[in-house]
Amino acid sequence: MAEDTSFYSDQRGIRVTDKRVIIRNKTYVLANISSVSSSIQKPDLFGPIVTIIVGVGLLIGGIVGQSGLAAFWGVVGGVAGYFWYRSCKPIWRLRIASTSGESTPLRSINEEWIKDICRAINEAIVHRT
Repeated sequence: MAEDTSFYSDQRGIRVTDKRVIIRNKTYVLANISSVSSSIQKPDLFGPIVTIIVGVGLLIGGIVGQSGLAAFWGVVGGVAGYFWYRSCKPIWRLRIASTSGESTPLRSINEEWIKDICRAINEAIVHRT
C-alpha cells in the first residue's frame, strides 16, 4: 500500500495529506472537499472606543471641575480602554466546503498559520486531480 503524500503537518494536531485532512479530532476525506478558503473576522472595537471616550471625558471634566476623583477615574477608564483596544485582534478562519456542507474547523489570530494550512489543502486538492 502506498504511503500518503504529506503536504502539511504540525504539533497542533493538523495534518494534510493527498487523501485526508486531519484537524485535531476531525477528519475530512480530501475527495469530498470542494473548496477551501480563509477569511477574517474583524474585532468589535465599539466597547474599547466608548471606554476611552468616557475616560477622556471624565478626565477633562475632573480637571475643569477641579474634581480629583473624576480625573482619577478618567485616567483609569482611558488607560483601561486603551489596553482593551490594543488587545483586540482580528481572527482568521479556515473555511472548508465539502459534500456535507461548509464548516469552519480552525480559528486563530495567526494569519500565516491559517494561510499555510489553506495553501496546503489547495495543493493537495490540485495534486489529487
